Amino acid sequence: MLSPHQALFIKSTVPRAPEAKSSCIMSSYHTKAARREVTERLTGNWYRDPAEFDPRTWSPHRRPSGDWNAFDAYALTSDNKMLITSPNAPFIPEYRNTEQELRARKDGRLGQADPFQWPTAFHPSMPWVALYPRQSYFENDPKLTFLWWTPTDEDITWSHPERHTTGTLDGTGFSRLRALLDVAEERHRQHQNIKPVVLNNTNWLKRALRRLYDILYRFRRVPGDYRSILLDVTDFQRGVMDVWAFTEWWLRIKSGFYARDSSLVEGLKKEDGITLASPMYMGCFTNEPFHAEDLYTVGIPVWIPRGLTQWTAETNSIHFVNTTRPHVVIEDYHEDGVDLRFPVLHRGKPGLLRIIAARFGYGHSAEDETSFKYHGISVDLLGTGLKDILERGTSFATSSRSLAIPPAAGPSRSKSSSKSSKSNRPAPYPRPGDKSKPNGKPNAAKEQRNKWDELVNEFWPTAFVDWTGAMRGADKSPGRVRNIAMNGGYFFPDPAMFCGVTDHSRLFRYVVNWLALREPWLRFIRINPPSLPPKAQNWRDFLNGSIWDATSFDDSGTGSASNRDKARMYRFLEPVIDAARANCEASSWVVRGTTITRQEVNALDPLLIKRLLWDICDLSFAAEVVAVDQVRTPELWQYETTAIRREILARVFPAHFGAVPDAWPSHRAGSFGVTDDELPAVLEALREVVCAWPRVSNRLGVSLEGSGLTFGTMTLEQQAKLIVLRRELCDTFVQEFFDVFGRPPVLPHVYPGSSDGSIAA
Repeated sequence: MLSPHQALFIKSTVPRAPEAKSSCIMSSYHTKAARREVTERLTGNWYRDPAEFDPRTWSPHRRPSGDWNAFDAYALTSDNKMLITSPNAPFIPEYRNTEQELRARKDGRLGQADPFQWPTAFHPSMPWVALYPRQSYFENDPKLTFLWWTPTDEDITWSHPERHTTGTLDGTGFSRLRALLDVAEERHRQHQNIKPVVLNNTNWLKRALRRLYDILYRFRRVPGDYRSILLDVTDFQRGVMDVWAFTEWWLRIKSGFYARDSSLVEGLKKEDGITLASPMYMGCFTNEPFHAEDLYTVGIPVWIPRGLTQWTAETNSIHFVNTTRPHVVIEDYHEDGVDLRFPVLHRGKPGLLRIIAARFGYGHSAEDETSFKYHGISVDLLGTGLKDILERGTSFATSSRSLAIPPAAGPSRSKSSSKSSKSNRPAPYPRPGDKSKPNGKPNAAKEQRNKWDELVNEFWPTAFVDWTGAMRGADKSPGRVRNIAMNGGYFFPDPAMFCGVTDHSRLFRYVVNWLALREPWLRFIRINPPSLPPKAQNWRDFLNGSIWDATSFDDSGTGSASNRDKARMYRFLEPVIDAARANCEASSWVVRGTTITRQEVNALDPLLIKRLLWDICDLSFAAEVVAVDQVRTPELWQYETTAIRREILARVFPAHFGAVPDAWPSHRAGSFGVTDDELPAVLEALREVVCAWPRVSNRLGVSLEGSGLTFGTMTLEQQAKLIVLRRELCDTFVQEFFDVFGRPPVLPHVYPGSSDGSIAA
């Protein structure tokens, strides 16, 4: 799915007929006739008098003809050896055409470079940015006023009232954000009435709302410190502004903009032949005459920077005003006098890159990384903060680390868009049998394990035949992986990590650290699974115990790669780090109702380690099935339908959704972690989940006969169909997981101490 700008601008190159003017929704400003008309008006108004504009001799002027166009001045000012005019706005904002850092400040917003707070340069790829709501107009609106609400320490319910380390938004704060989400939902409902339907835009809106739902869910359930809550709130507010402005473009502005016809825009105000700017909108700067006329026509505030000689006494002008300066927070974030400034998202002049970086924010807005991919933006152009976020969540298509649009996602309108061929696209997983260095010589020092092959190790539990067959039969072509959703991350540590440790003391440390984290992490991950789970190296840093004594790490990009990796893992664990640190010193831990002592762990009994790895496999499988479902069926994970989807999946993974407590298997369990008697109902529930995924086999659309029976009471024909369905589900899940996440899944294994519980065919 692509961002809305990909199907936004389909412009006619044929001059429209006069009689079609009222119904035309295409732009004509790229035609030769339109260019000639605008150029004549531009040269007639701007370049007739070589003398510089002098405010001391200026006086209001109106041409006798009474005509008015985008190059006239309802307001004007001279600022920094520059003349700035507006054909429709009564004030002139400061024009900051300089390199600036886009970075969150003390209030969580992005300072003077923030297009959500101050007009920026117009860009036709994202015209709705000029429609962001203006605070002065909506500050008394009962809902939209919360777009500018800043949470304080008193708006958080702290887990430890005396320490104020982590907490959640209180009920009042949550209700304010819920009111903003109501606005976004209403705008979405209005957008659904637009005909004809533009699928890319509809999909973007659905995806944007889903991201807002997820963030809102975090505010209620997932504790965080004040710093992280502040960023999440402001990202959420920008996300709602984005949805509001985007739908405003489609509902009210788009038709009149493309047709350059003000009669197609409802509610425009005119005064003495002048189309006045709407006070609702942020507006924008432009020095492109065609854009200026289009923006003026539909009532969007527009300001035109000019040279002092680009003026004539014959130009219409009404008000000479002083420049309006931005009154936004520019102080950096600090706590107790310590400078804790937020990471830089972008550094540069106003333009498309700044707009996209601001819309994406710190990763919890309505936008995702699709915008960067579509425009072929190199990560090297971004600030360290945004670079880090995208590197953890995005697959890079070329050696220069440029983000490219997936080839099957849609045509590009730009010659500069980066496209990678299959030949130079890096494989998102270790290629089977590839044991060579780039120069073709074998790497005898270190060979990477092929994760598609079953591991052979004394601590590794036995595999199920169905799953090993599915792993062997999967199509592992790199071209199948279009956009790696989790960038190879793991919800739980890769259990194979434990088998790669040969040193007794290190393996003991790995197991103890995992047992310390298991319960708090399990509660956290089941409530709010991260969209970008920790990578294998992040988990390795944690298991090795390298972050226990730290309170923070430098992730500014100036430290070592090791410190940056540790900083990322610390951020993942921050909501549960206190509980895990306390557990680390415990003499015993409880896993699935069974107490495991430190002495038992120190003995490193192979059966105990096998069962702990079996436990990680079981937990990972449930989380990864849910993750695939959320990616493949995002429309079923919206606010209104999430409960229904969870209910279906809870029939497959009751412990994952809290329906039953975690427990070790009391009977022989099969390849889906259940007994023979439970298998028919579980497979039918999983079939119901998987059949909603796009492009799966039609055979999965047929219900399983006798799903309400136990395996022993089924007929032979029903048993045969069940076995076929089980194999089909194994094959489908392994392939779907690889297509979405670019790596092999972590699969269930035989519970140590029992035989393979699979039903024999």
